[in-house]
Amino acid sequence: MLSSNGIIASTFNKDLAFKIGEMIGEDALWAGYSGLYGTGINMHRSPYEGRAFEYFSEDPILGGLIVSNESEGIQSRGCYVYLKHFALNDQENNRMGIATWANEQTIREIYLRAFEIPIAEGGAKNVMQAFNRIGLVEAPNSHKLMEEYLRGEVGMKGFTVTDFYGAYGSVLVRANTVLYGTDLPDGDIDPSKTFDAYQTGYGELARAMRLSAKRILYTVAQSNAMNGMSASTTVVTVTPGYMIALNIAIIILAILLVAALVLPVIVQRNESN
Repeated sequence: MLSSNGIIASTFNKDLAFKIGEMIGEDALWAGYSGLYGTGINMHRSPYEGRAFEYFSEDPILGGLIVSNESEGIQSRGCYVYLKHFALNDQENNRMGIATWANEQTIREIYLRAFEIPIAEGGAKNVMQAFNRIGLVEAPNSHKLMEEYLRGEVGMKGFTVTDFYGAYGSVLVRANTVLYGTDLPDGDIDPSKTFDAYQTGYGELARAMRLSAKRILYTVAQSNAMNGMSASTTVVTVTPGYMIALNIAIIILAILLVAALVLPVIVQRNESN
């Protein structure tokens, strides 16, 4: 068991954070996972923050540096990370659609800086989005946040995933989230309520969906999901010898079973005649 992230940050030890990341990445290899919904990098700045144990610090530089090294350690084992919850997730109760207000300087210097450092310095590939609004705009619907800042200024190469999509209810229009830079919904969605109205005449949406697919495939292609695979890999079906012997044994047993069921009937009929 790992200690809470606040304890890890209080060590001020980047090497330790990297080693913890390596341990998490190693566990992912053994468990067969290529992605981790973490780590959390929101700020300890609100008494309503019910998941502070998942986050590292009230200081974006400290949290960002620790998470940068931990993310680097995790991804060194081929497990890509999703930094969360992007961005300004300050409370848990009623966090779906709540409007969070702050000026641009505060947002950049505190709440976004903690995400910027792991992406720019640690190579963190992905983010998981928050449920809240920033001002009046839902975080997954913010083109300025998703495209202009995250991918343009910070240079994130991977993809964005929503928090559990079903919890948004009717707040989000799925087609809009794709257009504004959200790549993947976390959870099942009903296509009849999302894309059916956009089947024809929406070339910009089709372009955005292709771009999202590219980002997802780019990330997965560089993960442990591709272990043992390369451009020249061919898939060959091989039946091991023990399976051949087992199949033969099953056939023989089936024949003997049929014979055991049919033979007494034949003998009884002959005796009757």
